[in-house]
Amino acid sequence: MVSIFWASGLQVVGAWYIATETTSELKKGGYVQGTVILMCASAQPVTAPASSSASSPRSSVKWAAQIKQMLHLNTETEAKMGSPVFNDSDLQMAGYAAALKVLTGYTSIGGEDVTAFALRPPT
Repeated sequence: MVSIFWASGLQVVGAWYIATETTSELKKGGYVQGTVILMCASAQPVTAPASSSASSPRSSVKWAAQIKQMLHLNTETEAKMGSPVFNDSDLQMAGYAAALKVLTGYTSIGGEDVTAFALRPPT
């Protein structure tokens, strides 16, 4: 997915999960329970190119902060309303979005131009 954003010159700057379905006895099985909306802007490159090993810790920090915030909201909501807001799938999608925010900010990783990487034909 990150290659799509690199090729288009876009950077993910925000993400929102929207619950699109409610659970009921009539709806069982594999249906889409929600949608992730990604907000993008023209890519503003990070001042220094990343090494492939440097981008991973930055993604991990963003991911951890996002999950920590969501778990805190779950705890507060469960205490007030009796049930949490976010499930495991929500947390997983939030982690992906947090990583996309970091990775789409780079124009070069490990000395390789990410746009050229994204546009190269599959091998």
